[in-house]
Amino acid sequence: MNMQRKSHSPELRKELALKLLRNEKHPFVSKQSQSPEIKMTRSTVSQKRKPQDHPVNSPIIEDLLRQCKLLEELVKKSKKIIDEKETKIQLLLQLLKQRENCCKELQMQSHKLMEERQILIEHITQLENQLNLQEEEEAYSQDGFQQHMTNLNDLRHFLNQIRHSNEDIPVFVDVDNLTYEQLLQLEDTIGYVNRGLSKEQIKTIPKISFDQCKTDEQLCSICQIEFESTDKCRALPCQHIYHSKCIKLWLGKEKHCPICKQELEINIPIQYQTEEQAMVEQ
Repeated sequence: MNMQRKSHSPELRKELALKLLRNEKHPFVSKQSQSPEIKMTRSTVSQKRKPQDHPVNSPIIEDLLRQCKLLEELVKKSKKIIDEKETKIQLLLQLLKQRENCCKELQMQSHKLMEERQILIEHITQLENQLNLQEEEEAYSQDGFQQHMTNLNDLRHFLNQIRHSNEDIPVFVDVDNLTYEQLLQLEDTIGYVNRGLSKEQIKTIPKISFDQCKTDEQLCSICQIEFESTDKCRALPCQHIYHSKCIKLWLGKEKHCPICKQELEINIPIQYQTEEQAMVEQ
């Protein structure tokens, strides 16, 4: 080799360099036409240019594998989180639907309560009106009863005056111990002006037991005592009901109803007229 290098002249070296450049630019030049020196130089250049292969367990590959595993774990976690979020969203939607249904039910119940409240208010107003009417009726009856009692008190005062002024005339009447019925009889005996009905007219009003009466009244307005099912009652044409004895005593003095003040017009039947005429003739 030393011999050959020494034999090469500078001109020959230039030619070899030019040929080497031509072979790099023109890769399709045949390998046989190349000189051994050119082949040597190309092989050395290719060896220098050949990249070195990395080993399999290099730190770069391990880092890459580690990052890939981390990414996979992150993807799994993200999927899990997304699934949990979706389930929570579904639950929230169900809760919203339930809330809407509850709101609708509450609205319906509130409407029903308002209607029931309105019905109760109307019922209460009706009851108040009925109570007011009953109070007015009781006031009328009490006024009539008080008027009657004032008449009796006047009669008692008159009898006391007679007893104290006329000591020579024996008056054997103890007014303080007289009952209500006895005072009424006493009124008849001393010539009290009678504005009531006759006995025959009162008899024409039929007697019935209280359980046969179709009424809501539970109290006799004259005696202020509650009715019992076996009590004998009399109903006036105005449909007000009283105890038979109470209304008999009342109608013996007055011609009107104690409650509504409606005046009674009762025609005596023929049989009672004949009896009355016979009594008058006697």
